[in-house]
Amino acid sequence: AAQPPPPPPEAPPPPAVKPKPKAKKKKKPVEVQTEEPPPPWAQHYPSSRLPSFENVVIRPAFVSSLNLRTRIPNWVSERISVASLSGPGNRQRSNFHPDPDVPDPFQAKLEDYARSGYTRGHLAAAGAHKDSQESMDSTF
Repeated sequence: AAQPPPPPPEAPPPPAVKPKPKAKKKKKPVEVQTEEPPPPWAQHYPSSRLPSFENVVIRPAFVSSLNLRTRIPNWVSERISVASLSGPGNRQRSNFHPDPDVPDPFQAKLEDYARSGYTRGHLAAAGAHKDSQESMDSTF
């Protein structure tokens, strides 16, 4: 007996209609308000991370880390600007003095330099901090 012919192929289903995506609402950026002021050294050092935090001293003209054993700084950072290079600061009115914030046994004093072959120096250049007498004085 003869077999009946196969049924005709079914038509493919119509393509699915994709729904249009909904327009996304633009979210407003969240503004984070912090109550924390910048760190006190930020005026002199360009990062929130200092090279070290050992005996950090902040002065009007610079920030530094003092090494009490050697009585010299581990590092010093200053920000020099056009404004800091001129102004009322006058080195004739400034005098070398031991730092009152450094404990007495670790202070560098004038007599430390007598007949040593060394001269006093500045942690930050006095001539770069003429913007105020306070800034100039802090370099001595």
